[in-house]
Amino acid sequence: MHKLNIFQNTKWVLLEKGFNFLNSFFVIFILITHLGAESFGVYAYVIGLVSLFSFVASFGLDSVLVREFVSGNHKDSSLIGSALFLLAITSAFSCAVIFYVGYVYIQDVMVLSLIYVYALNVFAAPFNVFYIFFNAKMELANLSALRILALILIFGIKITAIWLDLGIAQFILIEVISIISMSMLSFFVFIVKKYSPKFEVCFKTVKLLFVNGLPLMISSGAIVIYAKVDLILIEALLDFQKVGVYATAVRISELWYVIPMTVTTLLFPLILTAKKVSMQSYWVETKLSSEILIVICTFFSLALFLFGPSLVQLAFPSEFQSSGDIVRILAFCGPFVGLGYINGRFMVAENLLYMSMRRNIYGLILNILLNIILIPRYGIHGAAFSTLI
Repeated sequence: MHKLNIFQNTKWVLLEKGFNFLNSFFVIFILITHLGAESFGVYAYVIGLVSLFSFVASFGLDSVLVREFVSGNHKDSSLIGSALFLLAITSAFSCAVIFYVGYVYIQDVMVLSLIYVYALNVFAAPFNVFYIFFNAKMELANLSALRILALILIFGIKITAIWLDLGIAQFILIEVISIISMSMLSFFVFIVKKYSPKFEVCFKTVKLLFVNGLPLMISSGAIVIYAKVDLILIEALLDFQKVGVYATAVRISELWYVIPMTVTTLLFPLILTAKKVSMQSYWVETKLSSEILIVICTFFSLALFLFGPSLVQLAFPSEFQSSGDIVRILAFCGPFVGLGYINGRFMVAENLLYMSMRRNIYGLILNILLNIILIPRYGIHGAAFSTLI
């Protein structure tokens, strides 16, 4: 893999993620203050509920597709076409499940309408195949530059919406349009770069992707539910105001997660390439990647623990002040987040998909039980401790 390609890829992806971080940082702080605890609680609840089922749309194929593109065992047109076919089906199924669950269980008409609108973002999943293609080929420079421009535009739209004093429904709609548009940019760049738009659907490849993606889909589902089920249980056991306060702390504590996620995304193709060279290179690359992530995550965890409560006190009104304590508790999750990212990629590289699935399911069951026990007794602090444990 050419060193210049690696450098250009890394530079532009880091720039994009940096813009994304700044975008999230400023918009989240302004949006939370604009909406207030209860309305932001509804906003976070809608996103959380849809997330409980939207993981089905991507079917856990991100890492599998990177592995297959790097391996060169399939024609790109066949791999892309087969992935698009499978993800079109899973996206439609995911949306149908969300609509059904919302219709059966949600009584509030406004909340139900917001869920229906936000559920449409699952149709962005097929377009992510093209982003994965460019990532595997280490050709993300042009796409990342375009995504930076899109992020600046989205930032401007969100700030304008806040200035116009728009409500939750408009912000949900903007979020859906943003997600779908960012995904479609990958397809646009794919066409502009004159890659063949004639895709082939090979049912043998579809079966391979299904078999490899299924355990990862279940694993990613367990992780997503692990991360979002506390919001649903807080609403069921407490109220939307508490959801808003807790969700604010979660958003702050997760702001920096984009850094280990980006590092892992960039390192994974290099780890797979090293494995093709020799097992010694592979183990050296894996060990180095793990050490890098642990150092990064430990640094940000300490910073969050020390300065998180002060940030909450400075940035938010008094109704959010208890978020500071939650931020401190969630700060201890940092090193484990980094290990989780690299361990998940290692499991894919070693094809230990079902082991990864079982581990995540056990963690999810424990988390749900702890939430049910601790939230009635300790409120949102109990939810934070459940996440940490």
